[in-house]
Amino acid sequence: MGNSESNSVNVTFDRPTLFYFAGEVVSGTIHFQNVTERLKIDEIYLTTTGEIGYTTQEKRVFYRDGWDSQQPGQQHHNYQNRGNARTETYTEYHRIPFFQFRLPVMRPTNGQTEIILNRGQHRWPFEVQLPTYLPPSVSVPLHSYPYVKYFMQVVIDKPWYQPNSKQIYSLTLSPRVNLQQIPNSYQPMQFNNHNRKDVVLQGALSRSALVPGQILNSTIEIQNPKRATIKRIEVSLLQHIHIATNNRTDNIFRIDIPRIQEFNSERLTETFSIMIPNKYLAPTSTYHYNGIIVSVNYELKFDVKARGLFTDFTICLPITMGTEPSPEQEQQLNRRDVYIPPAAPPSYPHQSDYNNQYSMPEDLPPSYESVVGTERLVIIEYSLQFIPDYIVYFDLDLIANEELDVKNTLNRFMIRHVNTDRVYINSKQR
Repeated sequence: MGNSESNSVNVTFDRPTLFYFAGEVVSGTIHFQNVTERLKIDEIYLTTTGEIGYTTQEKRVFYRDGWDSQQPGQQHHNYQNRGNARTETYTEYHRIPFFQFRLPVMRPTNGQTEIILNRGQHRWPFEVQLPTYLPPSVSVPLHSYPYVKYFMQVVIDKPWYQPNSKQIYSLTLSPRVNLQQIPNSYQPMQFNNHNRKDVVLQGALSRSALVPGQILNSTIEIQNPKRATIKRIEVSLLQHIHIATNNRTDNIFRIDIPRIQEFNSERLTETFSIMIPNKYLAPTSTYHYNGIIVSVNYELKFDVKARGLFTDFTICLPITMGTEPSPEQEQQLNRRDVYIPPAAPPSYPHQSDYNNQYSMPEDLPPSYESVVGTERLVIIEYSLQFIPDYIVYFDLDLIANEELDVKNTLNRFMIRHVNTDRVYINSKQR
């Protein structure tokens, strides 16, 4: 055509950010710019996928000198000579799609075998409702493991002799975890420990369940009868992620408690407040899928650093991270008169690149304040079912009535009406 124009497809979402709670609606409009006079296409469809990524390692012993083995999808990490035999360690990268559905946007009708699009701009609105039971997104740097990722892809499926037009968008999904439904989550939590020099640290947290952006108050008391020197006391919020055989711990923040640097007095009582970073933190939860466990847990850790050999000690307290606070906690979220700790950058082991049909952006998801509710709609197809095992129970009525029978839950959905401009899929009334 004498210019560099080409067909392009993209999606504009009805939300400014791509953060969604499980059970909400993902809606928007597909835009396709056709620069061809009459473009033949087979189909237009939208796919939404949830994927688990983890690694396994295997050691292999080879007894034939000079013979090497490299399996597809595996990376050679280690090599050791042992006489006539050698041992090699392989890391295999697993990418398991646990949730997947396909939404047809436009198909040939009336016995036609193809769709003809004229030159110009074409638009197709869409709406897709997410399932209620989904594990939270667990993001890591690109090509790092383990992870839980969600993404949506729009495809303009063209005849075999033409390349398809496609675009991929990363979604951040989270289950709703209401702290009001967790017993004793607002009760103070007491703690204590000591070292071999009779340094005693005891205290209490104002609560054991939190949401991002919330203030956590704590009171500590130090008993130091031998006047040992305490260099500092560090407080860290740790996120523990377990996916299949992989474990990872990320430091959400780490601070030093004020007034306890090189402390050697006999007694001290200190009250301090910190604010949980107001960013996306995957809520505390545990899920099972085909023998794969996905769990997210948190703990608040006090590290007492004292001078001398074997004098350091720690206190680790389990913390539940939710998504919806109590009314009293919600009033705290706008306060700014507390110390806000910086997020400690996590470190990840190096992972090699791998052949991937898509690439995932690394943008951070939005804060919870930007999340709003939307309409109801249901998906068309599920390829696999994801059965959760809850630490905290949400959607209690559904759980009690259907006893976590996800298959029966999914069977409640049916297609009510489909046309080429918009796809409507409603659920049966209970």
